[in-house]
Amino acid sequence: MTDSLIKINNLDKSFDSNIILSNIAINVNRGDFIAIKGPSGSGKSTLLSIMGLLEEYDSGEYLLCGENVKKVTEHQKSILRNENIGWIFQNFNLIGDMTVAENVALPLKYARVKTDKLTQVNSVLAQVGLSDKFNAYPDQLSGGQQQRVAIARALITNPDLILADEPTGNLDSSNGQNIVQLLKELNESGKTVVVITHDSIVAQQAKNIIEINDGSISS
Repeated sequence: MTDSLIKINNLDKSFDSNIILSNIAINVNRGDFIAIKGPSGSGKSTLLSIMGLLEEYDSGEYLLCGENVKKVTEHQKSILRNENIGWIFQNFNLIGDMTVAENVALPLKYARVKTDKLTQVNSVLAQVGLSDKFNAYPDQLSGGQQQRVAIARALITNPDLILADEPTGNLDSSNGQNIVQLLKELNESGKTVVVITHDSIVAQQAKNIIEINDGSISS
């Protein structure tokens, strides 16, 4: 099995004749913890969306888990996305009328491998320190707790890769530090983590930093 989870070469992306990404080349190996850092509008969110198969690119090559993304069917792409990627968003993206347990279990609806849902939910909630919030609703939680629920949801299918989009952006510094520490612990346990951020303090916790400006990686 190859050590490479993500291999991107000469990737370009434009929108309405505006260049969003130009000549991007990135390699992410198993066990990496990479921060993609850049100012607002630099293209980093678009790049992460492409990595997570949420957005298309115009040209270049993108291999995810050894699969050429341009050559797989939409069904195969869906399987790749659901089974290999766990997403963490800045705004948490929790469903308000669902309990913590129901939010966390949601990705299991789309997983091909069936598992004991209750056991799996309890396991990931324990991993993020929220076992006592099983039946709580999102509006009963602090921002930091909501982000921990989002991380538990990202872990529920045991993905190879965690993609985090400004995971501390809506948190105070204390909660932000706790979330970064949790991401580091997940990486130390074997998860591959890619986080985008404009925050140098967050970026410095990663093993490697990629700087992106005006759609291009800085040398």
